[in-house]
Amino acid sequence: MKSRRILAILAIIILAGMYLATLIMAFVSFPGSERIFGGLVLLDIALPIFLWILIYVHKRFSNKE
Repeated sequence: MKSRRILAILAIIILAGMYLATLIMAFVSFPGSERIFGGLVLLDIALPIFLWILIYVHKRFSNKE
């Protein structure tokens, strides 16, 4: 149970950092910043979906009930 809680807190910190980086990139302008911003937006969508899939697979294949 503790490992799941630690991983959940780590995921929240990573997501919050990515959202903050996306916000910062929205206001910063330098050559190539558009591509970085687009990549961050894509990760903002894909990473929570990926984390949900990992949690689902862990629950599905875990021996615990």
